[in-house]
Amino acid sequence: MTTEPGTRLAVVVGGDDPELSKRLSAELTVFNNRATGADDEADLSVEVGRSEGFPGGYSDLHFIKRLDGSEPRSRVRVVVLLDVPEEHLSAFGRYEERVLPLLAEHGGRLEQRLRTGDGRTEVHLLSFTGRDGYDSYLADPRRAAYRDEELPGVELAGRVLEVSEVVDPVRSTR
Repeated sequence: MTTEPGTRLAVVVGGDDPELSKRLSAELTVFNNRATGADDEADLSVEVGRSEGFPGGYSDLHFIKRLDGSEPRSRVRVVVLLDVPEEHLSAFGRYEERVLPLLAEHGGRLEQRLRTGDGRTEVHLLSFTGRDGYDSYLADPRRAAYRDEELPGVELAGRVLEVSEVVDPVRSTR
């Protein structure tokens, strides 16, 4: 291998190597879990850009390894916006403590949870490994039971939006 100026470096892989792929995947998972301090198999994206010291002066390296095994674009993503009447904030908190752990049983996860300063509006970004998981979460009878127990007769104003990732054409062509 040479790193002389003007010399191109090429790596050629001759066919699929399942053993190597499995080993690299396992080692990357261990590395990612140590780097993030997470053992929950959360999604992870790592980007190294424009690094000096590589042949040619820089390297743009991008890789994504979803630690839960799903392909990034196959996940079902949902944004939930909820307005909670002030007098029911504590009951709503109890309801969420009970219902949010159900996500994992249906291949779902709470990606992000946001709240306004007054605590009356919450925004959740949820994702599921597939449509079946999302549908089974919606149909889980425990959700309705918990709501009846914690928020009987309370009307929550809200919206549910199914969303997808926006691919930045500038970044995807680098």
